[in-house]
Amino acid sequence: MILYRDVEKTMERIAKNAALFSSSERRRELSAAEELRQKHLARWAEAGAVADRLRELRRAGDQLAASHPNSAKEIETNLKKLVAVWSNLQQLAAKRTTMLDEAIAEHKFEESLKELNLWVSETVKRLDSTEAPATVSDAEALLELHNEKKAEIDGRQKTIASLLKEAESSNQPEKKKRVANLATSLDQAWHQRKQYLTQAHELQLFKEQAQQTEDWLASKEAFLNNDDLGENLDAVETLIRKHAEFAKLLESQLGHVDEMQQFAGGLLQRGHGDAPYIECRARLLQDRAHRLKEQCASRGNKLSQARQLQQFLLNLAHEREWIELKMQIANDQSYRSVLEQTIQGL
Repeated sequence: MILYRDVEKTMERIAKNAALFSSSERRRELSAAEELRQKHLARWAEAGAVADRLRELRRAGDQLAASHPNSAKEIETNLKKLVAVWSNLQQLAAKRTTMLDEAIAEHKFEESLKELNLWVSETVKRLDSTEAPATVSDAEALLELHNEKKAEIDGRQKTIASLLKEAESSNQPEKKKRVANLATSLDQAWHQRKQYLTQAHELQLFKEQAQQTEDWLASKEAFLNNDDLGENLDAVETLIRKHAEFAKLLESQLGHVDEMQQFAGGLLQRGHGDAPYIECRARLLQDRAHRLKEQCASRGNKLSQARQLQQFLLNLAHEREWIELKMQIANDQSYRSVLEQTIQGL
């Protein structure tokens, strides 16, 4: 019967496509996988003509069954077999399409992850590429540049979020872990560099403040490095007046040392990376300020003693002049004659 022959030929045609659609080939590269999918869709489009052939055979079978009632059951059985293999082909095609879609998605994921991994590695290298700042302005410029890099990193968050979502939907924990590790390493690298640059900025601020303190101490030490105690009472009084003004100014400005010490203490309390240097330099400046106060007090005592000495010498000079004056009078001949007459008259 011609119908049976046509059904058999159609089933053979379906079987050939079924063999192709049963393939598990996925390809190892994205371009190859996409090419494979295009070929698969083209085959499926060609196989779609079978559906039209099935409808034709169904009409022919119904007509033949009507004209040959005794063969109606056999005709129906053959048509059902044809429908079954066609349904199986559809399932195989859909399964093959899903597998190739998953393969392409996998390749795209791997390529995107590879690109992200490369970008993260380069970004981390660029974060650590700058040298330590040598001044406050250098540190501030590096901090500003670092914050600009954060904006660049934030711009990649959409890509990272997309990859995380894709990894979660794939139900493969390892994929999600890989993406999360990249995101974490990038975030940690930025924050570690941020902390380093922040501490570098704080260190330069401390150095600047310490240098200003040193310069101030040096100028005050130079004023006290003076052995002049005055050659007379007026000179000593002038020196004492100047020293009193200096001591008052010194006391009012010693707060700069305390401010430096407090700033250093804050850095040490926060666990600054250069804590040994900061602690040592702050302590040396504090000791130097303490010695300056002692020198100031010592200079004041010396000037006070010098005033007492000059006052004593002045009093002594006055007494010597009085004695000399009296001696002159006593040695005067007329004065002696008057004195002798006076004594005789007694």
